[in-house]
Amino acid sequence: MSELYTEIKRDSIEFRKSKNPFAVKTTHLISTIDAYIKDNHISEITDDVIVKVVRGQLKKTNDLRNILVSNNTSTAEVDEEIAWLTKFLPVAPSETDIIAVLDVFFENNEKTMKSMGKAMAFLKEKFGNSLNPSQASAIVKGYLV
Repeated sequence: MSELYTEIKRDSIEFRKSKNPFAVKTTHLISTIDAYIKDNHISEITDDVIVKVVRGQLKKTNDLRNILVSNNTSTAEVDEEIAWLTKFLPVAPSETDIIAVLDVFFENNEKTMKSMGKAMAFLKEKFGNSLNPSQASAIVKGYLV
């Protein structure tokens, strides 16, 4: 079983024991992970699966934060959730690291938007699960311009 999944469950138990209102968020994340595993017929819970689900939840939470900011509403609770979710993600490579790998990739490939998919696959191969796809995509687009 995934160490991240175990950590999420441990947090959930601690939050419930301490009657922390944040316990609902942890229970929701566990339910989302379980549903993802069931819907995608996954037999083993791996850190890769957890990271994928957490990234999805983080995107939704960031979208909610943007709405709250635009309505001049407090984001304290959402910021706490973002911080909690972020602790389950691997450290993303820096822009400099990504560009260095892109330099290597484009030594042997055409530097056009047609190569973007191949470049993203190359980055994923090099950085694995630590690569944030949306960040990498923006960097690749900027690199190709």
